[in-house]
Amino acid sequence: MLKDCSKSELVYYYSHMHEKYKDMVFKPEPLMPLAPDSDMREYEEDLNRHISYFFHGNRKAINKFIKEMILSYKNTSTSLEVIFDWLKNDERACFWFWNAIIHGDIYSSKGSWNEYRNKNGINYPAYHQQRLEAVKHYVSYIGHGLSDPEIYDIISRCKDKYLDSIQHSLLPRWISKDDAESCQWVWEQIINWINKNKPNINEYITTPYPIVEEQYLAVCAFFDYPLLDPIATRMLSQDISKIRSQKKFREKMKDKKPLNIHLDPKIKDDLVYLASYYDMKIHTVIDMLIRKEIRALKEK
Repeated sequence: MLKDCSKSELVYYYSHMHEKYKDMVFKPEPLMPLAPDSDMREYEEDLNRHISYFFHGNRKAINKFIKEMILSYKNTSTSLEVIFDWLKNDERACFWFWNAIIHGDIYSSKGSWNEYRNKNGINYPAYHQQRLEAVKHYVSYIGHGLSDPEIYDIISRCKDKYLDSIQHSLLPRWISKDDAESCQWVWEQIINWINKNKPNINEYITTPYPIVEEQYLAVCAFFDYPLLDPIATRMLSQDISKIRSQKKFREKMKDKKPLNIHLDPKIKDDLVYLASYYDMKIHTVIDMLIRKEIRALKEK
């Protein structure tokens, strides 16, 4: 019988049974749903009970069936590991892939997100490895019964969509994974903007409360796979960058003292020219000139 199976194996075996024996009627009750927080051993026992029931306790038939399933899983999982290498090494791509799954954009003739969710339940992954496993489980489900080239084709087309999406992503370019404080601030701006402008935040946010380490990825995912319309997404991106610029300017100027001066128009034009030449603000040019003059006086 099945023993010490991983969650990925159990998902695959469940699909295998339904694919191979579509017309079978499980008795005395259907298979229990495999929810993300299910007890794996309890589910494994349930699967064994149904296999035993279907084959009327015939050990030889049961062992043959289980060996077929295990061999099929090993062949499929090996090829999927190769296919998913890029998701394992690219957390941003994996998050995009997860978004595409839960919004019904990744499916096959063998299964869809709604079917998978109804049978297995759903729990939103909290970090990359958990998300990668969830993606693998789902693709294993919709790929059961498909050839390796067919599965590879599904993944390849999704990869093309992902690369196209990040090329046109409205993610502000200044956001950095290494700046946790900025990532948290941007995420708060996104939440506040949607709460203010949209009636149901759950339609636009798939991870309402990401852990600190996930906030950069959550921000990327929001702009890489936008659920807002393009105009609203662009407006939000621009608003965030504008608010950030104003915030940085206020922080920069908080220790500065105002200086009201009247200048000859020609001098003002020269200041404007210098500001343009050095790509500076006028007050920065004045600051630079004064510092330069003081330094020259001290060196005399």
